[in-house]
Amino acid sequence: MGSHLLLGLLVLVLVVVCAQRSDSQSVAPAPAPDVGCNGVQLSYSLDRREKIRPFVSDPASQPYSFHATATVLNSGTTPLKSWSLLVAFRHDEILVSASGAVLTDASDFPYNTSGDATTSFSGYPNPDLLTPIATAGDLSLIQAQIDLVGTLFAPAPPYAPLPASLSLADPSFLCPPPSRASNASTLISTCCVPDPSFSPNATDAAALANSTTSFLPRRAGDLTISYDVLQAYPSSYLALVTIENHNPLARLDNWRLSWEWKRQEFIYSLKGAYPLEVDATGCVYGPQGQYYQDLDFSKVLNCQRSPVVLDLPLSRYNDSQLGLIPHCCRNGTILPKSMDPSQSVSAFQMQVFKMPPDVNRTVLYPPAAWKIAGGSDLNPDYACGPAVRVA
Repeated sequence: MGSHLLLGLLVLVLVVVCAQRSDSQSVAPAPAPDVGCNGVQLSYSLDRREKIRPFVSDPASQPYSFHATATVLNSGTTPLKSWSLLVAFRHDEILVSASGAVLTDASDFPYNTSGDATTSFSGYPNPDLLTPIATAGDLSLIQAQIDLVGTLFAPAPPYAPLPASLSLADPSFLCPPPSRASNASTLISTCCVPDPSFSPNATDAAALANSTTSFLPRRAGDLTISYDVLQAYPSSYLALVTIENHNPLARLDNWRLSWEWKRQEFIYSLKGAYPLEVDATGCVYGPQGQYYQDLDFSKVLNCQRSPVVLDLPLSRYNDSQLGLIPHCCRNGTILPKSMDPSQSVSAFQMQVFKMPPDVNRTVLYPPAAWKIAGGSDLNPDYACGPAVRVA
């Protein structure tokens, strides 16, 4: 069976800043991990900030560009799977970029955090953190760092604009309020420990009871998108993407599915669906063209970092080149199971080419920032969660 990646979806659902000069604040490097933490250590370090225009008279409203590092370190005895870090920003931070993680709700950058109680980051490309015991303390396997760049509004130094709290989204962990070494410190940290009173639901308990599995239980959602790798080769793989409607009433018409490639992948071919734009220009003049010099890029369908894929019409179902994929070619219509279970699923297949250093059949990374929408005003809005490796 191929490796499965499942995304849960829930029904829901800016400012470009140029750094200039002055009032810079530098900080000391982050200290070593807390020797007293035998759980999951979370930390946030304000690495530097610089005053930027416009210059205003109200000190609390002055914008600063900032660089910060959030760290998740598993110091416990159980792997931390599909981790998500919750950060309670409190200085109207506008995030311009985040490396080492993605926004859990797949929002785009720049991202304004002022409307969030907590802003959630999910690990990518490393969603799982192993234990120090299983890895001989290899930091590359037990630690994840998120490098944040953005804008905040706060008084001048020595005031340190730090988040109010750090925590894990995993309800089985307790995370006390973060601590600071001193009022002048630009680093906060906390140690999250397992909650002894936490009781998983029946599905999670059954999955946890199987100690041989490295997969998480499937998550519920109004829609689920599964990304099933059917065949893997050193430089490419074949994936089946399946969209399933679990909402008892809502339907999708003319669905449009998009995601973001994080590792320079590109779509070579599709069956059961088609890209909104057919364009290989980005590959021909990019690093893909330099690496795959013998590949005929006239046959490549799409080289966009964020492709948009559409369903095919019914007339293409028996097309030997474009169709013949179960549940494909329905004009983008996905009905609720209460109306017609056979029409509640849509699927397509695609061949994806990879780039170094991932040219190995065992190295597989799912796309990130999944989004799906219908073509009708009557269709609900959806927010997609991060990919989770499941059984």
